[in-house]
Amino acid sequence: MTFGVRKAILRLTSLATIACVSIILGIVTLNYTEATSEVFAARLMSFLICGTPRAHTFDSQGVPLVRYSRFSGLFYNPVYVGIYGLAYYDKWMNSSENLYFLKYYDLSLPKNPPGTNMWLSRFLATADWYADKMQIRCSSSGIIYGVWVYDFPWKVGVYDLDPGWVSGMAQGLGIQVLLRAWKLTGNGKYLEAARKACKSFFVPVREGGVTYMDSQDTWWYEEYASPKAEETRVLNGHEHALIALREAYLLTGEDEFRMLFERGLNALVRYLPKYQVKDFCWTYYDAKGTLANRKYHCINIALTRKIYESSGCQ
Repeated sequence: MTFGVRKAILRLTSLATIACVSIILGIVTLNYTEATSEVFAARLMSFLICGTPRAHTFDSQGVPLVRYSRFSGLFYNPVYVGIYGLAYYDKWMNSSENLYFLKYYDLSLPKNPPGTNMWLSRFLATADWYADKMQIRCSSSGIIYGVWVYDFPWKVGVYDLDPGWVSGMAQGLGIQVLLRAWKLTGNGKYLEAARKACKSFFVPVREGGVTYMDSQDTWWYEEYASPKAEETRVLNGHEHALIALREAYLLTGEDEFRMLFERGLNALVRYLPKYQVKDFCWTYYDAKGTLANRKYHCINIALTRKIYESSGCQ
C-alpha cells in the first residue's frame, strides 16, 4: 500500500470518526423541542443528513421554514416564525429588546445593516403569516378563538403529538409579533388576530386550547398542547406566554390580557421551585423531570429574570 493511499484512508477514517462523534453528541444532547443541540454538532448532523449545515431556510417573503432530520421536508413552525419575527423587528428598530433570549438561538439572519427596509418587510411578512394562517375554533363553552396549528408530528421522548397540535409558546410569540405590527402600521387586522389568539388561553387543553386550569386563579400555559398528549408543562413555553400577555396588556390596556398574565404568574410562582434541580445549580426543562440542556437552562434563567424585573414578583 502506497503512502498516498494510506494517507487518504487515514483522512477518511478521521473524518468518519469526527462525524460519528458529532452525531453521537447531537443525539445525546438533543433537546426534546427541536432538531438542534450544540451548534457544531447540529450543523454537521444537518449537513450529513440533509446536505446543508443550516436547519433554517426561508420562503420568498422571508418567513422561516425549519428542516428537521427526523422527517423529510421543510415545515413552518409557528414558534420559529415568532422568533424570527422578533429578530427582524429588533433589526428594523436597531434595538436589542429581545436579545435576552434570542442570543441563545442559532439563527440564519441576513447580513443587512439594522434599520434597512428589508428588516421591516420581513417582519411584516411574519405578522401577515400569523394573521393569514390562524385557524378559528369554537370551544364547547362558546369561546371563539384562534390558534396556529402544527402540521407535523412531534414524537420524541415523552412528547407524542400527532399533526394538529398547538402551542402556548407559539400563541404568545404570535401575539408579540402581531401587536408590534399593529403598533407600527395601525392596521387593525393585526390587533384583531392578537385578540383571537388571546382567547386560546381561556380554553383548556382538553378542548383544543393551551391552558391547564389548576384553580380559578392559577393557570399554566402549555407549550405542547393536544387533548391526547401527556401533560408536560414546559417551563420556557409558559414563561414566553407570560411575557407576551404582559406586553399585550401594556400595549392595549385590555383587561383580558392582564387577567391571563396574573393567573399565569400565580402558576409560575407556585411551581417554579419544582424546576430547580435539587442540590445542583441547574433547571429542568419540563415537569416530567427532563433536564434542560445548556441552551434551555440559560433561556429558563433569562425568561425568569425578565418576568421578575418587569413584574417585581418574587
